[in-house]
Amino acid sequence: MKVWAAGLTYKSHIKQSGESIPKKPVFFEKNTLPQSNDLVILPTHAEVLKVLGSIDPYLPQHMTEKFGTTFPLLLDYEVEVALLFREDVTRDQIESQKMLSNIGWVVANDYTLRTVQILGEGQDNKMQYWSAAKSFPTFLHVHPEPKESTLFLHKWPSIVLYCDIGGQTRQEMLMTDMVFSPRQLLLAFMDHLGTDVIKKDTMLLTGTPAGCALRVSSFKKFFADLFRVNRFTKLKNVMKENQHLYLKKGSNLLIGVHGIASRHCKVISIDEI
Repeated sequence: MKVWAAGLTYKSHIKQSGESIPKKPVFFEKNTLPQSNDLVILPTHAEVLKVLGSIDPYLPQHMTEKFGTTFPLLLDYEVEVALLFREDVTRDQIESQKMLSNIGWVVANDYTLRTVQILGEGQDNKMQYWSAAKSFPTFLHVHPEPKESTLFLHKWPSIVLYCDIGGQTRQEMLMTDMVFSPRQLLLAFMDHLGTDVIKKDTMLLTGTPAGCALRVSSFKKFFADLFRVNRFTKLKNVMKENQHLYLKKGSNLLIGVHGIASRHCKVISIDEI
């Protein structure tokens, strides 16, 4: 199975991230397999440094010099609807048909280590950092039983995604808040892949609504860009804000999509396995 994810697709999330609505969605590969159990393992600092070193050999040294060896692990949550393609789908089908049958609708949590993602700010290979931040082992929880349904290509259904942490609702939004229609999203996905066919057993995460722990005002982002604030300063600023919102060892989550499914998840450390 190949897993891909779309970013910046919900209006509410784009606004909360301090971003502008993009002309087209961004895509990145999620190099981890879906997990059907209920545990997400918080990576160790050594694991994080190793991943950073695979992108930039100098980053581990820079990180420890600036933040020490016990820097905050900013683990974020993103409830999403994932589409599982049960058969090959062609560009012609997406352009000419009103709907696609035999699509698996999957409730997913796209965990993201913002500590890694933010270090991609201002870099030419920004999406490589996004992919790395989301590809630690166990960083993709899905409901084990996809709901087989039709995907209408002109608009998304009026279903609600939600994420509760410790009994508190953090994310709750209609899927109709998405910027791009299913047809626009899938055609852009094909353009990104450079192909006219979405292969069978491809899973595409469609993005997340507002309510994640990472929140950046458009005001702060404007001035950070204006004064060319470097990525380490940006990370330092993020580390100071909303620490209580990020997932920690022992955090309990309930993610779901009304009409599809829900599931519980828990954050643990490697020594609890």
